[in-house]
Amino acid sequence: MSSPGVAGRVIAVTGAAGGIGLATTRRLVEAGAVVRALTRTAAGAERLTAAGADVVVGDVADERVLADLFAGASFGLHLAAWMGGKGGASEARRVNVVGARAVVAAAAEASVQRLVHVSSVAVYGPTLTGVVDESRQPRAVGDPYGDTKLQGEVAARGAAEAAGLDLVTLRPTMVYGPGVSSWTLAPLRGLAAGLPLTLGRGDGLLDAVYVDDVARALHLALVAGATARGGTFNVTGAAVTWNEFFGAYAAMLGRPLRRVPAGLARAAARFAALVTAPLGDARVVGEMVEVMLSTATFSGAAAERDLGYRAEVDLAKGMWATARWLRESGRLPGPRSALVVGAGSGLGLAVTDELARRYVPVVAADLRPPPTVPAGVTPLEVDVLDPARLAAAVERVEAAGPGPDAVVVTVGALRPGALESQPLDDVRLQLELNAVGPLNVVRAVAPGMRTRRRGRVVAVSSTNGLLVTPFMGAYSAGKFALEALMDALRLELRPFGVEVVLVQPGAMRTPFAARAKELLAEEARRSGQPWDAYLLRLRDSDLWGERTAADPAAVARVVVGAATGGRAPARIKGTREVPLLRLFSCLPDRVKDLVFEGPLGLRRPRPRRRRP
Repeated sequence: MSSPGVAGRVIAVTGAAGGIGLATTRRLVEAGAVVRALTRTAAGAERLTAAGADVVVGDVADERVLADLFAGASFGLHLAAWMGGKGGASEARRVNVVGARAVVAAAAEASVQRLVHVSSVAVYGPTLTGVVDESRQPRAVGDPYGDTKLQGEVAARGAAEAAGLDLVTLRPTMVYGPGVSSWTLAPLRGLAAGLPLTLGRGDGLLDAVYVDDVARALHLALVAGATARGGTFNVTGAAVTWNEFFGAYAAMLGRPLRRVPAGLARAAARFAALVTAPLGDARVVGEMVEVMLSTATFSGAAAERDLGYRAEVDLAKGMWATARWLRESGRLPGPRSALVVGAGSGLGLAVTDELARRYVPVVAADLRPPPTVPAGVTPLEVDVLDPARLAAAVERVEAAGPGPDAVVVTVGALRPGALESQPLDDVRLQLELNAVGPLNVVRAVAPGMRTRRRGRVVAVSSTNGLLVTPFMGAYSAGKFALEALMDALRLELRPFGVEVVLVQPGAMRTPFAARAKELLAEEARRSGQPWDAYLLRLRDSDLWGERTAADPAAVARVVVGAATGGRAPARIKGTREVPLLRLFSCLPDRVKDLVFEGPLGLRRPRPRRRRP
């Protein structure tokens, strides 16, 4: 058999409106094929029309519909399948077995050159160890899906051989990606509902294959030469753990991945087997539990040898593409993209990493952006004190894709010193970086957010926006000003669908405090003033909270939650001590002063007694 291309050829596709079908339709249309696609629903017809297909609406077991579908076709792809849900075993047999036989008959009647039948590795039954290749004997285990896919293979193969039709069978592993229900939408819904989907330690293996790779395998199977004729091939991706696979979806949702202990899962399976024994499917329950604990893998060597297929999309790339589709289609809450200003170090860097871990595309902006960034992160050089350049940078971000729906501002500066002698340039810098800089960021991003009528700005303040620490007056003034500016912006932007949130963290384990202590020592050496001793006492005091300082990654999760979650309050505590400090800030000034008098020795001098 020669290896013709698909350009200009009519290709009949059943089950075309599903995730695999849509991906394959788009690929074949781009290759110049005329795709005639079968779907049962008006919604499916709309999606297929948008993908460039000619649409036939009807049922896969309807002979007249199939005759119209295959009329004049050069090739056929049979993807229609019952995957679970309504109808149970009877519907599974009607679609997966009767439908497969009817499709072969219609393809043979139309004299297509090749029909590719998409089956599943479920035909092998639960497999616990080893490497599964096409020599493994399929077996029925009482699972309606796997058993009827196996019966459909047998029925299709027998009908094709009787008619002299070239039938190629593909058995994909666990397919995930845009439009795929079984291994994308279903687990996402389960995780969103709080269900524990992982058993034991979660280190069992599954083979995950991205939907576009499956579409490429289907394309290759259509045009492969004589070595593929009548063959059966596993279509594989990569062996990954259940922790990695379900963990990606959990990260998208910002939820922990819950697990069921293996012993408990096995006990539940035994109980379920007793309950379901009268229905004839008791055997499946326990074996499926063992599958999630197994280390079996699937071989794709035959497909690589005879079709030229090898997976190109690894799990990380596939999950990034899946997350993008989920957000664009409204199936995943939260921002479609984010901008972090102050991402070069400290909390800003931790926030960037956390957003990327949740598969949110991030622009990491700073005067000195991070030199290396994870997948999904784009570095951007900005100066928050240069409004014109900042606005131009934001315009470039807006033009490159969907504008940022979430903006996190962590910029700030702390240069402690006695206000009486501290250089005014240091005072101005702290006022500008802590207050004016964030204001410039909001002014740059607000127009795009107002146009889209959605967006959220999260500004990171400090407990120094609640309480003033001696010798940090300029820093506190900047943070107090930031709080006032964000309070005003929260009300001013609310009518346009833009939210403004403040996060108030306390001490964190970042270089921020260490650098401030170095500056205190430098100031004490430089000034030669009577308050130098107090500067050194502040440096050596416990007021920095270092013994209870929070991990910046933990604070980053709070910040990202504020940026990506549901409706947020005006202020969110960033660390555990903040509520106590909020309460403390309401006390009389004389009481608050006592906190600093002891550690720093800032007491009033005693009046001298006059000698008589």
